Amino acid sequence: MAERLQSSMKRCLVAMLILFGAGTTESKADILFGSDFGASGGLLTIDTSTGAGTSVGPRGLFFVEGLAYDPNSNTLYGTDIITDNLLTINTVTGAATSVGPLGFGSVEGLAFDSNTDTLYGSDTNTNQLVTIDTSTGTATPVGPLGFGSVEGLAFDPNTNTLYGSTAVTGSGFERLLTIDTSTGAGTSVGSIGQFGVPGLAFDPNTNTLFGSENSRLLTIDTSTGLGTPVGPFGFLQVRGLAFAVPEPSSTVMLAALGLVGLFPFSRRRKR
Repeated sequence: MAERLQSSMKRCLVAMLILFGAGTTESKADILFGSDFGASGGLLTIDTSTGAGTSVGPRGLFFVEGLAYDPNSNTLYGTDIITDNLLTINTVTGAATSVGPLGFGSVEGLAFDSNTDTLYGSDTNTNQLVTIDTSTGTATPVGPLGFGSVEGLAFDPNTNTLYGSTAVTGSGFERLLTIDTSTGAGTSVGSIGQFGVPGLAFDPNTNTLFGSENSRLLTIDTSTGLGTPVGPFGFLQVRGLAFAVPEPSSTVMLAALGLVGLFPFSRRRKR
């Protein structure tokens, strides 16, 4: 009797694991968020195939330049260049909450390295790369970027590459950079071929770098820097971009595995 009960419980737990595994696969969806710098001052979701933006809700703050998403804690961060504060942004309502002052005048670019849990920022006042304490908002300088007005940042976790976008003096066209995260030094990849690209975001599942040219979405070739228009946002001042690629929760899986461990398999004796 006890053996049959054990066997039934094991089968139930295995079924739970299978169902949970299927559920996590379905829930892992890429979402591109954008920050509208215009009159609505709202958070957007963006269709990566058309560029069309859909309003999530007003932040209550109108000058959010940078966006970055932490998939390990499922947190969307933003920077308000007027209050010089790091923000957390509710992805369901769009409401922003202040974390604390950055201590720099104009941190416009944001990118999150999910491999090391590091939030990077680019300050256009001092032209430096900074790291940001996500619990206090305090920024610490890494080093000079070597380029002015680096407004966009994006991190590729598959190759551990930090990208930046900056306007080139004289040409007016934006240029794609790779940035050394240990020194802050930027290296030019090539011209994006577009005027004003203040936002960057990298999709690690498709290995695609996106950019915002204020009113329209671009894809950017990471080997040449060249940008290709996707389509209009339907909003005129989309500054920050961030890809939300949530990590599937392992809590239930671990709990279920623990329960399985409570019922060790036993072999019947041969008679």
